[in-house]
Amino acid sequence: MKTSAVTVCVINIVALVLVSGKDIRTYFQECQSDPSTHVDEDLLRKGLRGELADETAVGPHALCMNIKRGFQKPNGDVDVATLKKYLDQAEDRNVTLIDQVLKECGQRNGTDAQRAALALLDCMHRIIPHKEEHHQASVSAYRFHDECQSDPATLIDEQIFQKFLRGEEMDEPALGPHTFCINVKAGLQSQNGDVVRDGLKAFLSGKTKDTSAVERMVKDCGTRNGGTPEEAAVGLAKCLISNAKGVIDFISVFEKTEEKH
Repeated sequence: MKTSAVTVCVINIVALVLVSGKDIRTYFQECQSDPSTHVDEDLLRKGLRGELADETAVGPHALCMNIKRGFQKPNGDVDVATLKKYLDQAEDRNVTLIDQVLKECGQRNGTDAQRAALALLDCMHRIIPHKEEHHQASVSAYRFHDECQSDPATLIDEQIFQKFLRGEEMDEPALGPHTFCINVKAGLQSQNGDVVRDGLKAFLSGKTKDTSAVERMVKDCGTRNGGTPEEAAVGLAKCLISNAKGVIDFISVFEKTEEKH
């Protein structure tokens, strides 16, 4: 299997089970305990930062998880009945979304079982809003900022950062390193400075339910704007702050929020 951007999206799903329900965490640990389906957690962290990964490292784990949850049969076919039962049990059950998932994701998409597993997860991820992902996004922004503040190389004066979040124009050398540090941790940029559009969309979706606004911001800000990674980071941040007016308050986004346990 080759490296693909889809894998980044799938890795996010696998990694986020760590903050999901008890059964899912149990399945995750069971799949991790088997050497044939173990996935390096370093790989998961890289995926959350928007770095591409080899699907061969993720496919066996994804298939293991899907079989344990009943989404797939051992031969890789989608178990539509079990998938529907799972979706029907959701607290915020949405018939329209369920029908869409079953229609678009209910047919096997992949020549082998592992590819089919990755395709199924990616398909579901595109359609279903993930509450845990949204919560993770809300608590992560402050944490990423705090982590970047702890490194002298990416430290910035707090008042300057707050002014920047309010949209004030400024020429501050510390903005580039600090903003790039946050963006990489949040999965908005890769290490070379390119915008990770899937990560950007997931991050924004955790801040607003206005899907049209999210799509607009991804379209307007999803192309690299700047020479160095740090310049591109500031360009991306400025674009988001400008385009998010009336939709997302970035001052609130970077306020300290308690983690859920």
